This record gives sequence, structure tokens and C-alpha cells, in this order.
Amino acid sequence: MMHGSRSAKRDHASAPTAWITMPRLTSRGMRDERVIAEECPVALVFDGTTIAVLMATPSDLTDLALGFSLG
Repeated sequence: MMHGSRSAKRDHASAPTAWITMPRLTSRGMRDERVIAEECPVALVFDGTTIAVLMATPSDLTDLALGFSLG
């Protein structure tokens, strides 16, 4: 779970969106936008000790922490 969190509801409520739009030019020179995944650093902290820092999209952080911990 996210550091300091006790429920998955708070993880999702405090997380920013997992995507951003980037301007681009198409092959025909037209302006367009493309939706891409946004990543941010996530620190996994157990008993006050940082175990790992990794890049991840800010969605489903509870699942990421649980899977990492069990692995």
C-alpha cells in the first residue's frame, strides 16, 4: 500500500491521473494529440525502511505494492 495509507480507497483518491495528452503532428502535417501513460516514482516502504523505488503509473498502486511484496 502507499506509505501511510490504510485503505485502497485513499490510494486511488490521492493518485493523479494515469495518462497525459501530448501534442503531435500526423504524417499529413495535421495537429493532433496522443494519449500516453504517465509514470511517477513510487517508493515501497516497510516498517520505515525504503525497500524499492520504481517508476509506475499512478493507478492500482495497492495492487502493485501487494504483488511486489508477495514476489
